[in-house]
Order: sequence, then C-alpha cells, then structure tokens
Amino acid sequence: MSDYEQNYYIADLIYRSVTDSLSASEEAALNTWLKNDENRQLYDRILSEKIFAEKRRIYAELNVDDAYERFLKKLNHQEDLVEVKNHRSITSLLKYAAILIAVLATAYLTFFNEGNNHAIIDRDVEVVNTLQPGFEKATLVLSDGTEVNLEKNRDQFILNNKVVQVQNTDNMLVYKNNEEPDESPLVPLYHTLYVPKGGIYKLELPDGSLVWLNSSSSLKFPETFSGSRRIVELKGEAYFDIKKDAAKPFVVKTSVKDITVLGTEFNVSNYSDDNFFATTLVEGKVKLNSEGQPESQTVYMNPGERAVQMRNGRTMQVSDVDTERYTAWKDGKFYFEKENLENILTKAGRWYDFKFSFTDPELKERLFTGVVRKDYPLERLLGMIAKASKINYQINYYKSNQAYEVLISEN
Repeated sequence: MSDYEQNYYIADLIYRSVTDSLSASEEAALNTWLKNDENRQLYDRILSEKIFAEKRRIYAELNVDDAYERFLKKLNHQEDLVEVKNHRSITSLLKYAAILIAVLATAYLTFFNEGNNHAIIDRDVEVVNTLQPGFEKATLVLSDGTEVNLEKNRDQFILNNKVVQVQNTDNMLVYKNNEEPDESPLVPLYHTLYVPKGGIYKLELPDGSLVWLNSSSSLKFPETFSGSRRIVELKGEAYFDIKKDAAKPFVVKTSVKDITVLGTEFNVSNYSDDNFFATTLVEGKVKLNSEGQPESQTVYMNPGERAVQMRNGRTMQVSDVDTERYTAWKDGKFYFEKENLENILTKAGRWYDFKFSFTDPELKERLFTGVVRKDYPLERLLGMIAKASKINYQINYYKSNQAYEVLISEN
C-alpha cells in the first residue's frame, strides 16, 4: 500500500471510530496504529473538542460531489498518483477520503505528507506568529447602569455631580469628592470598574487610595466613602496602595476572605478560575477573616508575607516571599520563579487573550524561571519558555469565534 493509500485508509478508520462504525478488524487496525505515541498524539489533536466540533459543522454543509471534484483536480498535479487514479477501487477510496480530508483528517495528511509535526491546516484555523500585548482599557459602569468605554473616552470628565467628580486622564480613572464627607449621602451609589482580558487600569478612589486592576478583573466601590469603613469588592486581581485613615479601616471583600487595613500596600489575587486565593503584603499590616469566622481563625500578616488558601480547603498558609514576584504585573513585567507552565500560561493568557492546551498533560508541570516585559509580543515570552523548558509552541487563530489558542508540545 502506497503512502497516500495508507493515509486515506487511516483517515477512513479515524472517521469510522468517531461515528461508531468500525468493524472488529478495522478497530484492531486502528488500535495497532495508535500504539505509536506520535500517532496517538495526532489522533487526540484531530479529535480535540474545538477542532472536531468545527469539522462536524463543515461536514454537515459539505457537497460530497463538489468536494470530490475539487480534490481530484488537486490530485491531478500529484505525479505519483496518476497510476492510482486509473484503478476504480482506489478512485472510490479517494472519493471517500476527499470527504474525510476536508472534514476530519487534514491534520493527518499534513502531518505525514509535509513532515510538519505541529501544523494543523483547517478552514477555520490559521497559524499565526505572535500576539500583541494588552494595554490600558476598561469599562466603567455607573450606578444608573450607564457603561463608559474608558479607551474611547480618554482625557474626559466622566461624571460631575454634587457628590463626586470623575475624570479619565492619562489612562487613570480619578475620583474627587465635591462635598464634605458629612454632607455625602447616607446610602452610597456604587460604580464598578471592569477590566477585560488584555487590559489593565489604574484607579484613584475618592479617599485618595490607588488601585491597579489586572486583566479579567472588576472592582465595585462607592462614589464616596461614608460610614465607619471604606468597603470595596474585588473579583480577579488588584494591587492596593491605601491612604491611611485610622478612623475608617479599608476593607477589600472577596469571595473567600475580607482584607482589613488602615494604610498599606498589598496585592490580592482572587480569580474564579484559579484554585487558590492569595494576598501578598508589601507594607503595613492586614487582617484576613471571613464573615462569621471566629477570631481564632483570623490571620494577621506582616510585610513580606504571602497568605494562600486553596479553594477546596479551609486552612490559610502564610510564608515569607519576594513580594516583587507577585506584584511585578502592575509595573509591566511578568516575573516567574520555578513556576509551572500551566500557571504561567494562565497568567499570560489573561494579558494576551488566549486559551491554551498541551499535547501531553505532563508538560503542564514543567518549570520556568524568568522576567519578561509585558509590552513585548507574545513570541518573546513563549520563545524564552520554549528554549529554557524544552517545549514547542504553536499559536492558532480560530476564525469562527475569533479566538486564539496556544498549543504546547514536547520539543
């Protein structure tokens, strides 16, 4: 059997395997082929959820006869297939394979016929060289539901009423009180700042406290602080530089813990898709507790400490750390120290806006140490990781949903 015939035969077996139409002998043949590790990896990639779902859609819309005619025209240019086309049995197989290739097995033929172990050609997939970094962008939602795109409304006044003046200037949202605190409303009106993937934004709160909000994060806060505490609600990650006010403790509420401070600098990471909650204290002191929690379980932190609680656990672990590792993002840097690739790509994916997958699950735990500026294109970071951690990467763009995915494989 020629190489082309073998490829078409395997394409046929792959299709039959996903349509549950394999005979016993065909199943045995496919299993034999899958014993090879490279074949197994390719099979898994072809049948990955995203790729296969799109190929099934294409198959449903495909005109079989047209596909066959187009495929035969392409084969006419293949000198080594002239003899094959003259055999009726082989032609029948080619007709079937034309459908399979257009629908399911393009990756297989590309893999073997071009010798490229990492390219998957698909109508919906385009391989790109890099992704550009994120930048300052965010959306502010006012108390009445009005949404303000801060990227489009640069250097403008967003709001100016008797309570507060809000200005968007130099990629920073600044709140200034227009009245004395004792004249502010008893029930504050809340605003929410949303930062998408690929974004970052700086905020000055009404009390003068500064907040850097990371990608895929949101902060809910009042137009002006009233009452005995200054309370904000965080989802995602933020760095806080709190203006000291002994009479009004500052409280950051999260889904896991409340962080209470007087005046300090600290980082909070509370992403819903991470399996942990963490607070890193740079200066001052903070108190971590949960509503209804006994005082004996309250955690007090000192500068240079990081407190971490896994989402499936109740115990918080506190350790001494180099705080720059966990706060460098606000200064425009990625800082990784013996961090596994799954965590690294999760963080990078929020900034460059991509998802990722591994051809081998064991690659998730491969470690990398390095510092990279966040304003570089993605290829700079991935290139460093590839060289140090001995992996290959491919950036795929899926046209149907305008999404990017980074595929990590063994070097």
